[in-house]
Amino acid sequence: MRVLDGSQPLRLVMRYADGGWAFLCNTTAHIDDLVSVHAHHLFDEFPRDLAALGPLPPGHLAVRDQPGSPWRIEPYVEE
Repeated sequence: MRVLDGSQPLRLVMRYADGGWAFLCNTTAHIDDLVSVHAHHLFDEFPRDLAALGPLPPGHLAVRDQPGSPWRIEPYVEE
């Protein structure tokens, strides 16, 4: 919710092995801050931020320190 309401910038994008997505501020993991939306809404809402991440392969994440910083893409393993 913090990314959607603008109180925190988008800093972490995860592409799960099953193809699902997560778009996070990377500052909290509190369940009350999470909402479910279709990924295309986020790509529409943040086109400049997410343009480079459309082809992010499943099983990878992209993280950055702050808005405007380059995304660092790396694989991850779901536990």
